[in-house]
Amino acid sequence: LFALQPIVSAETREVAYSEVLCRLRSASGEILPAADFIESAERLGIIRLIDQRMMDLTLAALVERPDLSLSLNVSAASVLDGRWFARLACHLRSDRDMARRLMIEVTETVAIEDLDRAADFVRALRDLGCKVAIDDFGAGHTSFRNLRTLGADVVKIDGSFVDTITTDEDTLFFVRTLVALARHLGLGTVAERVTTEEQARILLDVGVGHLQGYLVGRPVLYEKAAEPV
Repeated sequence: LFALQPIVSAETREVAYSEVLCRLRSASGEILPAADFIESAERLGIIRLIDQRMMDLTLAALVERPDLSLSLNVSAASVLDGRWFARLACHLRSDRDMARRLMIEVTETVAIEDLDRAADFVRALRDLGCKVAIDDFGAGHTSFRNLRTLGADVVKIDGSFVDTITTDEDTLFFVRTLVALARHLGLGTVAERVTTEEQARILLDVGVGHLQGYLVGRPVLYEKAAEPV
C-alpha cells in the first residue's frame, strides 16, 4: 500500500501533484514508513519487486482517479535493470493522458553513478510522455554539465539544505545558486522537507517553484487502488 504527500505551489499553496510513498502493513496491523524497511529490501534483493508493486498501484490510482497527477520513486536497481521500464512502457504507450500525469523520480546519486545510462533512462521516460525529477538534488553535487546531460524536467532540492536555510548563510547561497542553475536550464524546482513558514518564505523569495513537507501536507494513506492494472 502507499501514501500520497502533496507537492504545492510555493506561491499559492495549491496542490500541483502528489508523491507516492511506499508503506508496509506489519503482521500487527501497524503501518510502516519506507525508511523502516527499504534498506532491508535492498539488502535482501527484493527492491525490484517493491518497485514493480508500487508501479502497479500508482498506475491503478491514475486509472481510477483521472484528477490525480503522481510522482513515483524508482530505485537504482530498477533504473539499471530495464524490466521495470519495459513493464511501465506496456501500460503507457496506449495511454498518453496517464503518462502526462506521471512523474518518475530518480535520485541524484543514482544518476551520476552511471550518467550515460541514466540519461538514456530519462530520455526513454520522456519519450513515453512522463516527466522526470532528479530527487535529493544537491546531495551528490551534480555538475552543470551532468545536469544538462540528464535532461530531466524537475530538480528536488534535498531536505538537508531546507533544514538549515534559515540559519546558515552558506546554505542559503547554495540553494539560491541551485535554483538559478535550474532556472537557466528550464527546470522546475521542488524543496523537500519544508516544516516552517520561515523556510517557505525564504524558498519562495529565492525562486523555488514548489514545496513539499509537513508544513504544506502530511502523507495520507491511499488504499483504494488495491489491485495492479
